[in-house]
Amino acid sequence: MLAVAPGVIVHELGHLALCRLSGVPVGRVVLFRIGSPAGFVAHAGPRLLRQHLAISVGHLAVSSVFAVALFLAVARFMATRPGAWWPAAAVLGLWPALSIALEAWPSAPDADALRRSASAQLRRLNVAALMALPLCWMLLAVNASRRLGGNWLYAGFLAAAALHLSR
Repeated sequence: MLAVAPGVIVHELGHLALCRLSGVPVGRVVLFRIGSPAGFVAHAGPRLLRQHLAISVGHLAVSSVFAVALFLAVARFMATRPGAWWPAAAVLGLWPALSIALEAWPSAPDADALRRSASAQLRRLNVAALMALPLCWMLLAVNASRRLGGNWLYAGFLAAAALHLSR
């Protein structure tokens, strides 16, 4: 459980930052705990669909940027090999990068909350909800791909992108 702690913390910080940026009041924040869920941000219901969209999906961008930055730092560190201890330091740097990359993947509760919001907006005849609903279904499918290793493929993609940037 502690192996995923950095990823869960950055995931929840992404939700928190987007709540604040969207002007949605936050009630309670648990960045990490042993249990289920491992972390959460309890916030008021967003009034606008775009607020909910940002809060539900934006953490993916936040976590991805953090993961790529860490992978990039580790790649540059490994290229310099500053001393005999560099392999241990590289592993210690890869752990949070990999954890953050793996936890960037959208969660089912995030996608489901967005689906409920989009459905409610559709009942109010908000045309934008017609575009948000397929996105919700895509997020649920992406989350389901976690069982097949989709989050590991994404983490590998982020690591490869960072490696390419380090050249």
